[in-house]
Parts: sequence; structure tokens; C-alpha cells
Amino acid sequence: MKTHTLINFNIPNHLKTNFDHLVDFKRVSRTSVINTLIENYCRSELNHLQTDGRINELISTMKTRPQPKRVHPRQHDWDNTMIVGTVYEMNDDDDLSHGGW
Repeated sequence: MKTHTLINFNIPNHLKTNFDHLVDFKRVSRTSVINTLIENYCRSELNHLQTDGRINELISTMKTRPQPKRVHPRQHDWDNTMIVGTVYEMNDDDDLSHGGW
């Protein structure tokens, strides 16, 4: 049984050069780095898909579940509200010519 497959792909020259310098510096093979990156990508994407599936399932469940009636507070509870106002007394000396009091 074959456990490995050769994959060929195109890569920009500048990226290959930088990659080669880094793997040489770290003394690791290109294959091991690429395999690790692909494995991490697969794990991450599968995790995201599972999370998305749970979110979609929750949303679907919420849409089909009967919603409880919302309780609205009274708009005006005048029994418990203190109304405060200002009283302005006009004198005969007040100048109303400019639109003011």
C-alpha cells in the first residue's frame, strides 16, 4: 500500500528563494514544513466548519422554536414618575422684542 504521493505545483521564484533560505537556516526539509502547514490548515478549516455547523444548527433551531411573548414595560407609568418643571415669572420690565422671555 502506497502511503505517500508526489505533488508538483508552481511557486513564485521569490517565494521559493525565501523559503529555501529559511529551511536551510532552520535545517529542516521543505517537505516537512509544507506537510506541517497543510496539516495545520486542514485542522483549522475542519474546526471552523464544525463551529460553523454548530452555529447554523443553533440558528435553525431558534427559527423553528416557538418564541416566547415579549413583555413590554408600560410606556407611561405616571404613578411612579415625578414631573419637575420650571416656573418663570415675567415682569413688566422684561424685554420681549428679541424673541426671548
